Amino acid sequence: MKIMNYVVALMFPYIMNAGYATTSGIYMLMPIEERMKKTRHILKLSGLKTAPYWLGLFTADYCLFLIPTLLFTLLVMFSGLQIFGDNLAMFVAGMLGFGFSIITTTYLLASFFDNQDAAIKCNILFQLLAGTLLPLLILGVVGGTTKSGSSVELALTLMYLLNPMFTFYLTNYLIVI
Repeated sequence: MKIMNYVVALMFPYIMNAGYATTSGIYMLMPIEERMKKTRHILKLSGLKTAPYWLGLFTADYCLFLIPTLLFTLLVMFSGLQIFGDNLAMFVAGMLGFGFSIITTTYLLASFFDNQDAAIKCNILFQLLAGTLLPLLILGVVGGTTKSGSSVELALTLMYLLNPMFTFYLTNYLIVI
């Protein structure tokens, strides 16, 4: 049973990250479209300031993020998944915090693109590779090549602070384990 917990602990967070990496492209659509159509410029001429525009866009995107979070929480509550049922409050708190970081990271990535299709494709690769797989590889190399726990701690802290996908992966890993 212990081995199964470790397999689930490694795979489930990656599956969650893959799901959010493939769906987070939806948050890129409006920023890229408004840049293509100059919508923000028209709104600015009408008197709308930049901060309310971005706050409204972020609020709408966060509401979109809350839908799968709520559905998964209900699934856990009614299906009796013991792994998450025992730590449901921690899982929901992790999900709610992750929403802020994944949306803002996606906005940042969207600022580099003028084409929605290319942006979404690159977002998926970036979120999966740089967000999950590369940090795990770096952590494995640092942990395997140094005998100092402080090196691993420093690498883990940097990735935890700079990478929302890896933080979400670790949060789910620790809940399952």
